[in-house]
Amino acid sequence: PQQRVLLELTWEALERGGLRSEDFAGTNCGVYVGISSYDFGAMGQFDRESINAYSMLGSTLSIAANRLSYVFDLHGPSLAIDTACSSAMFALAEAFEALKTGRVSSAIVGSAHYLGSPSGFIGFSKATMLSPTGLCHSFDKSADGYVRSEGGGVVILKNLNQAIADNDHIYAVLRGVAVNSDGRTPGMSMPSAKAQEALLRKAYRRARANPSDLCYIEAHGTGTNVGDPVEAAALGYALARRRNRDSPLPIGSAKSNVGHLEAASGMVGLVKALEILGRGVIPPIRALEIPNPDIPFDDLNLTPVCEPMVLEDRTGPMLVGVNSFGFGGANGHAILQRYTPSPSNAALPGNAATRQGRGLRLPIVVSAHDAEALRVRCGDLAASLNSQGAESFEAVAQTLLHRRTRLGHCLVARMTDAADAVERLTSFATQGGAEGLVVEQEVGRDVKTAFVFSGNGAQWAGMGASLMSESAVFTRAVEEVDTLVMERASWSVVDALRAGDSELLEKTEFAQPLLFAVQYGIVAWLQDHGVVPQAVAGHSVGELAAAATSGALSLAQAADVLIARSAEQGKSRGLGRMAAAEISVARARAYEKRYDGRISLAAQNSADSVTLSGDPDCLKEIGEELGQEEILFRPLNLDYAFHSRVMDEVREPFLAAIGALRPQNGWVPFYSTVTGGIVGGSHLNADYWWRNLRYPVLFGPTVRSMLGDGFGVFLEISPHPVLQSYLRRSIRAAGNSAKTV
Repeated sequence: PQQRVLLELTWEALERGGLRSEDFAGTNCGVYVGISSYDFGAMGQFDRESINAYSMLGSTLSIAANRLSYVFDLHGPSLAIDTACSSAMFALAEAFEALKTGRVSSAIVGSAHYLGSPSGFIGFSKATMLSPTGLCHSFDKSADGYVRSEGGGVVILKNLNQAIADNDHIYAVLRGVAVNSDGRTPGMSMPSAKAQEALLRKAYRRARANPSDLCYIEAHGTGTNVGDPVEAAALGYALARRRNRDSPLPIGSAKSNVGHLEAASGMVGLVKALEILGRGVIPPIRALEIPNPDIPFDDLNLTPVCEPMVLEDRTGPMLVGVNSFGFGGANGHAILQRYTPSPSNAALPGNAATRQGRGLRLPIVVSAHDAEALRVRCGDLAASLNSQGAESFEAVAQTLLHRRTRLGHCLVARMTDAADAVERLTSFATQGGAEGLVVEQEVGRDVKTAFVFSGNGAQWAGMGASLMSESAVFTRAVEEVDTLVMERASWSVVDALRAGDSELLEKTEFAQPLLFAVQYGIVAWLQDHGVVPQAVAGHSVGELAAAATSGALSLAQAADVLIARSAEQGKSRGLGRMAAAEISVARARAYEKRYDGRISLAAQNSADSVTLSGDPDCLKEIGEELGQEEILFRPLNLDYAFHSRVMDEVREPFLAAIGALRPQNGWVPFYSTVTGGIVGGSHLNADYWWRNLRYPVLFGPTVRSMLGDGFGVFLEISPHPVLQSYLRRSIRAAGNSAKTV
């Protein structure tokens, strides 16, 4: 049970902190777990029939930490620490030192306590440690022992500079953690005021923290007639008496509210301290009626919190201390400071963007492990948005998009505002559907994504215009292309996109550069949003944008090929046409032979779909023949015969125009639709681009090759419905569950 609780709490801690589990996988993140109880395992060790292959992994204390490292794929130290009631604090101390010395890049610190056996209750009762009244009377006259309870908590630690750079939500700054031991005392379970005082002095000295900056101490405060006076004396002599007498140090204990979680009690105190710093209010000690007369509160300059206390604003640091002691003499203390962002860090990239008045629709992304959980989660999100109001909508959308691990079942939609989101999410939660929602199932956690660049024909009047008005990143990328096109062709890509002239797009010498510019800009926009490819591929001229994205060609080299290619092909307008047909490659080759080269196989799009190119009269005859057989034949709206013998006339001027290219091996694998498989970037020379222009586009074989290499998402850049159908056909033919986007 403790292992399950720790797994759930770690997941919630990551989500509460806006952290994705996959960002920690494979890193040197350490795991430090405070744990002492093994009741579950102890109960089963005498029942030999119940012992199985999982018994040891299910009950051994070390596995409580190791299982977190295993499930989340963390490669740093993985420790379970038992110092009895201070276990969680010692785990925090180990993590703190590991971060300070650079042994770990981040740390998960947690603790869980489970009460599954009566033996502990019997033993502590016989030791007269438990309260017969069933309450922890912390710092009260009626203190008569403590109450055992169970639960746990988890926090995530990072170095402050790294957390600021990552734009994380920072709950507080951990100024310092110190630990020591009582050594020899009159009895092993008897606390030592001297050792506790020494610990406190060491903690504040090392942290360079002034006790006058303390606004509260979350004490161990078990409610025992020995422990409370000893702890109060240590707090008074080490800290409170070093403050002004008119500012006594407030103290309290969460044990009066939730009991004593023993090994996890330090985590409860830590979480309470975080809440106090975040909310600015100190909750009172529950049921404190008469302060313990054995504690000289006034002399020690301490004040037990009997009523809710609002923290006063101050210009200096605001500190909260947390005490945690083990009944074997292991003591710990942590110092927390309220985090106040500096003006330079108040609005880092990644915070919810201010988009008021622009009418933009924000994407809402919700995921869960199965379909039913997805509906429940959508219902919870709708209720949350409904209660929080419109002002939280953008922050929620940004968090869901950028700071949530994507699970197997995913819902995606663009919402106008909170009211729109509430309506549609509620509809999905209650009815299982709503307009404008896209639901994907069984999305793998480690799916490889490929960018697939559409070819000529994907352009449309008005493309790129809205992105140029909304995205500075997209606009800058398009302007880079514009500068190079102006140098080579003396016309402006930016002006043409803004004009949205459909007649201009019918001319391939304009359509190809415009399509390239939009694709290059979209890639920049996607990468700015954290979407990067693990491979690229392109259909015909789309290979140029793919090559530039992969790093095989510089943008200037791609522009050289682009302008030469489109200009030379533009001279062939009116010399042929193209058509798509749902026939096999073998039948397409038969048509080539029948018409003696006047028809060419221009593209092998999927197993049962090709593109034919060449003489219009021949294409008309083929269309009539296939029509009689009720086979789909679709003439394309292109006044060109690309990838046919018509292109042979442009070979020499094209090669002369691009000269000797010197490509390089890029940083993203390049899958070639000229060869049908992966090609090194250094092979994308002038001869390659001639073959790209002249010979069939082997799109189907290329997609099958990528499916075989484990690619599960094909993201189309400048999507085209026909190309999308080719992708889906190839995926289905391979019996694959990959997705197209």
